[in-house]
Amino acid sequence: MSVTGNKYIPVVDRDFFILLHAGLWQRVADELSPSPDWAYIYRLACQQTVQGIVADGISLYQSQHRCNIPQDLEDKFLSAVAQIVRRNYTIDQKQQEINKMLSDSRISYFVVKGQMIGKLYPRPMLRCSGDIDYLMPLSDIRTAQDILTPLASKIEPYEEYQQHQGFMLDNIEVEIHGALHPHLGKGIDMVLDNLQEKLFAGTISYDTFSCVYIFLHCLQHFHWSGLGLRQITDWAVLLATSQDIDYHCVMDSITKMGIQQEWNTFYSFCTDWLGLQITRDLQHTCSDCTAAASQIWQEAKDGGNMGHNYEHKPKSKNSIIRNTKAWIKIFKLYFKHRSISPNVSKAILRLQFSEYRQRL
Repeated sequence: MSVTGNKYIPVVDRDFFILLHAGLWQRVADELSPSPDWAYIYRLACQQTVQGIVADGISLYQSQHRCNIPQDLEDKFLSAVAQIVRRNYTIDQKQQEINKMLSDSRISYFVVKGQMIGKLYPRPMLRCSGDIDYLMPLSDIRTAQDILTPLASKIEPYEEYQQHQGFMLDNIEVEIHGALHPHLGKGIDMVLDNLQEKLFAGTISYDTFSCVYIFLHCLQHFHWSGLGLRQITDWAVLLATSQDIDYHCVMDSITKMGIQQEWNTFYSFCTDWLGLQITRDLQHTCSDCTAAASQIWQEAKDGGNMGHNYEHKPKSKNSIIRNTKAWIKIFKLYFKHRSISPNVSKAILRLQFSEYRQRL
């Protein structure tokens, strides 16, 4: 669906999505408004960590249409692109070094999330990079710790349940995972653990596993840490480019997790808002989720990537006030998210109550 064909995209945001589409899919389907708000477009691109993709969209648009972007904003985009490219070169080099050390120690591993999905973009070096995430069998975690610990300037405590530890190497965060639990409920963890076992056994492809996991990662950000478009564009690019996804396995996994409505809504966002074009219909039902998908954009717009837009106010010293505000926040988030994510919202409500009671 084109941007102008989606009545749910606010007029003020249309120019941003037109340029994002162009950068993502290397095609210009709509024309910008006569006077785009370039400062607003740049601000959205930064908040959603898609500066490089939007900058590429601007370049492609300029090759086909007249586009008068103010020089100062053009310079900001060019500066952002230069920083993103330099960062990607640095991270790619560090990843190659770590890959060799792990392989030399005969550790089985997969690089998961952004650093692998980023290579599927039309211009991989323009995707904003994050950290480097390694998934490995629990039996190899100790060996990986022994390799990375002497090289790290900072080491996070090992998380037993998540089987996770972070290391800072030359200003690059490297994380090792024995599991990838998204903190969305034990039922989801169990299905994902089963897929992980199949991945290491070689009975499902890496892209099949990633198709499920990247979606869960989007859902995790939506509920817990602040959703940015970069997480969703990763999933959309994977769906658009991979020829190695077993969709029967994917859809069966989503059904077992009980998150069909969540899948439908995020998939609709990819097709109706991000311009994903794919031949197969991956929705569980024929219901129209376009209206519900608009709430995903509102959530991303309000919070920004990793929730950077949210105002973090100091907590009250009064325990009664502090606890009351915490309970109110838990219920507000539940009612805010349940229309998009009903089953997960209930599971998270129980998790939050349980965790908060433990802290009291």
